[in-house]
Amino acid sequence: AEWVYDIARNRWFEIDRTADLVCGVSVHDTDGNGYTYGFLDTGYMERLENGNDFDGTDITFTVTFGDIPLGGLAVETLVSAVRLLTVAKTTTENSVTCTHYGDTSATGTAFTMSPARSGYRVAVPAFDEKISSDPFHSFKFEMTTDNEACGFEPLAAVVTYHPVHTD
Repeated sequence: AEWVYDIARNRWFEIDRTADLVCGVSVHDTDGNGYTYGFLDTGYMERLENGNDFDGTDITFTVTFGDIPLGGLAVETLVSAVRLLTVAKTTTENSVTCTHYGDTSATGTAFTMSPARSGYRVAVPAFDEKISSDPFHSFKFEMTTDNEACGFEPLAAVVTYHPVHTD
């Protein structure tokens, strides 16, 4: 397993790469520009955080929200719309997949949203169909790309719901 320490968040997180790194170093050129290199157990050295893919493999970006009791712990709610505010993409034709997990379920219902919006800084893709009525709702947004300088850049998610049953 490869673990990375995030200084800004003061915590460790695991990275799942196609080829695990055995060590990494930071170097600076004569102008003071910093670069990070990683070493593989095959004897190869690779520059990290450079380019739009990882060794030719598309990068998958994921944001997952925990189980949220939208109307309170004793209120069953029906989600009627989901909107995502994200930095608009102009190059990729890939969509964002939003998966809704109702009532703490491990399996969810997926639908797609387009992050493309030419001429604008922000895209607001929406899904306006009724989603199951449950007390708890969780959402996962995921986008895979290899042709954007910055992949998926979510800003906010807006969920519209109504209470349907109170315990």
